[in-house]
Amino acid sequence: MTLPVRAPAWKGGGLVVPPEFSGVTTLGSAEQVYGPKSGVMLTASIVMIVGGVFLAIAIVVAIFAAVPAAIAPATLGVFLFPIGMWNVARLRAGARVVVIYPMGFAARVGEAVSVWPWGEITATFTKDRMISGKRSFHHEHRLDVSKASGETVVLLGDHFDDASALAKRIKSKTSAALLSPLQKAYDAGQPVTFGPVTVSKEAIESGNRRLAWGQVANVVVKDGRLVATPRDGRPLKVRTSQIPNVELLGVLIGLNPGTMDLEYY
Repeated sequence: MTLPVRAPAWKGGGLVVPPEFSGVTTLGSAEQVYGPKSGVMLTASIVMIVGGVFLAIAIVVAIFAAVPAAIAPATLGVFLFPIGMWNVARLRAGARVVVIYPMGFAARVGEAVSVWPWGEITATFTKDRMISGKRSFHHEHRLDVSKASGETVVLLGDHFDDASALAKRIKSKTSAALLSPLQKAYDAGQPVTFGPVTVSKEAIESGNRRLAWGQVANVVVKDGRLVATPRDGRPLKVRTSQIPNVELLGVLIGLNPGTMDLEYY
């Protein structure tokens, strides 16, 4: 029997850390555990299984009875099965448990635990979306965290009760270290690149477009888009989900990260 590991009583105590994180010894004592959220994988699996059952029923009915009788179960199966299968694959790709430490965080994806020291993180991508239908809508929260090596961990809101707090905590820990060299480069007149967007004291650029600041009437981040509106002509628009460390870009050019609307709609 594998027993859960608690933080030392003389260092806060009481925090139950999942046993699979017992090998994480380089980040200090655990401060907080996020996840796993119960029932998420089960619900997605049930949808996939039900869809598969309806497809099987449709095949059997089509073979042994009239084809028209198979239309209803086939329709349900074709609708439910791929949705369930896609959702299961999506959820398996994301971290299900994250443990925060003073010097970084650790994440469990599947059965593997990876370690993410704050100093090794080079980029965060916020990929929040609002998905709407005819009668309802829901919010999908996602944060991708990357190292210089390209290694990336995906944090899906489905797995955490407070995904926004987790994302905010990770960003607050990484931003301080990342901002300093970017600010120095910007202040020295050098162009600073954030994925598809480059900013300098002279201009903002993306793709084949360059807008000198003197041409720009306003810059906002709204509905998951960075929008630079010139005094004349069409706005320059870039999805914020494509921009690493978009809050730091905002700091450099004078936007308030707290007012950024990063949810794509």
